[in-house]
Amino acid sequence: MGLFTKITAVVWGLSLNAYTIDSVLPAVAAVESGHDYRAVGDGGRAVGAWQVWSVAWDTANEWRVKHRMTPISRWRWRDPAAQRSICHALLSWHHERLIANGVPSPTIQQLDLSFSMGH
Repeated sequence: MGLFTKITAVVWGLSLNAYTIDSVLPAVAAVESGHDYRAVGDGGRAVGAWQVWSVAWDTANEWRVKHRMTPISRWRWRDPAAQRSICHALLSWHHERLIANGVPSPTIQQLDLSFSMGH
């Protein structure tokens, strides 16, 4: 639902350069769905508070397996804890990918842009 802005970061009390994935999760959910864990968008392709598509869910599960965590079935998308875990993994994957692509210290804007664009 649009890019995460500096104003949103300030409202959520987030530093634009120093953040944790956990600190970003509520702000992204607010922007994506207004924290609606039952949200379904993009013609049924995006689900949950973070509006995660199935391909992104798969990417998050690949990251979880790489980090010795159990995958979470997409059938569990209505479970708020499952959604949060998947989005945490997905944002972590984006963060790692930005670093691997030459962005040594990704800002919150870069992380959100990567997430929003499905980079």
